[in-house]
Amino acid sequence: MDRKDFEGLSGPWAGMSIQDGRRIAEKMHLSMFGATFRGEGTDADGEFTLDGTYDRGSDIVMIIRRYTYSPESPAQVGYPYQYLGKWDGQMVWGRWFPSTDPSYGGPFEMWPEREQDIQELEIQLQEEALLTPLGKP
Repeated sequence: MDRKDFEGLSGPWAGMSIQDGRRIAEKMHLSMFGATFRGEGTDADGEFTLDGTYDRGSDIVMIIRRYTYSPESPAQVGYPYQYLGKWDGQMVWGRWFPSTDPSYGGPFEMWPEREQDIQELEIQLQEEALLTPLGKP
C-alpha cells in the first residue's frame, strides 16, 4: 500500500492498546487541522476525547487523551493520558502512559479505517490469492 498523508486522514480510525496484558480495541473519529487534530472515541473503559499534534519532519505524533465517561473507572474521567508515537505511512504506533506515571503504560497502534483502504486491501488479498498456487502457502 502507498504511504498516506497523515494530515489528510480525517474520519474514522481504529486502534488497540495493551494494558496489564489485556488487548483493548478502540474506535475513534479524528478531525485534522494541518499539524493538529482533535477527536473522540470509545473503548472498553469508556468514552474519550483526543487532542494531538503531528510533526511532518519527524513523523512524531503526540496525543493527550481524556475519558469523558467511564462506567468501570469513574476516577479516570478527565485524567490525561499521553500517547507518543510515530506515523509510518499506514499507522501510528508507540507507547501510552498516564501523565503522572511514565513508568506505567504500554504499546498502542491506531490506523485510519477508510472504506477506500478496506477496498484496496480486499483487492490486494484477492490478487495475492490468484497468484498463490492451490495448496501452497
